[in-house]
Order: sequence, then C-alpha cells, then structure tokens
Amino acid sequence: MLKTARLDLVALDVERDLGALHAMFSDPAWARGGYMTPTASMDESRERLAGEFGDNGGWTWVLRVRPADDAAGVIGVFSDQGSSIRGMSWYLRRERWGAGLMSEAARAVVDHLLQRRSSASRRGSTHATYGRSPSRGTRAWTSSAGCRARTTARSRSRS
Repeated sequence: MLKTARLDLVALDVERDLGALHAMFSDPAWARGGYMTPTASMDESRERLAGEFGDNGGWTWVLRVRPADDAAGVIGVFSDQGSSIRGMSWYLRRERWGAGLMSEAARAVVDHLLQRRSSASRRGSTHATYGRSPSRGTRAWTSSAGCRARTTARSRSRS
C-alpha cells in the first residue's frame, strides 16, 4: 500500500473495487469529461479496467480518501500497447474532481516506481523501469537495452 497525506493507494482488486469503479464509469457526466462512452454494465466496466490496466504487471492502485474504504478512483501504468513507451493513466470519480487528489496520487506512484528502479539497478535487473533523465530531471521509462523515452500521461479526470 502507498500512503499520502490524504490517500491510501491500494492494489486494485477488481472483484472488491468493481462496484465503486462501475459507478464512476457508468456516470454520463463523468464519461463526457473523459470523452468516452459510459459503461452500461459491470461486465463492460470490468472490460475497461482489463483493457487499460490488465497486463501492466500489477502496477495499478485504487485511491481511497481516508477514512473511506471505497474506491474514489484508479491509477496505474498503461497496459502494454505494443510500444516501448509507457505512461500512466488515471480515472477519478466526478465528486472528487478539483481537490488535487490525482496530483497527490501520481506523485506517490511515480516516486514508488522510481524507488523500484533504484532497487533494480542495485540488483542488476534487466526489466524495464522508470528513471530520471539526468539532463532535465524529467521522469522517463528506460528499457533494459538502455532506450529512453519520456513518460507520457493521460487523464480522464480533472485533478
């Protein structure tokens, strides 16, 4: 679990979190804000989660705004989309927009991924990891072959 001043970021468990996330995905006003079609069923919401985050190695968290236990949103690394460039995607329930929650969550997730990179470097890992560009201090995705690309981010919410 990752923690911030206001949030608990807990590993996504689709069965546990689907109800709250479906409420978000099926909200027509929320969907208009993200330029997508609202989901019509729990199965559609499950498919949306699988398509977005299903094969990202478990790097997906739900946001819980303390003291609540329900999912206020979800954040994670893109699923593999056939490219060496990876980024983050997030969704936040409409009633939580405008409070800076996703900015807070994104900082925690990126910091966590950067810490994993540092640990992997010390162990000589050959997996792709996040890193910092030494010239600009920007965050980047670095493959084991040394290829580097800027991290992209896309948002379906206003944070």
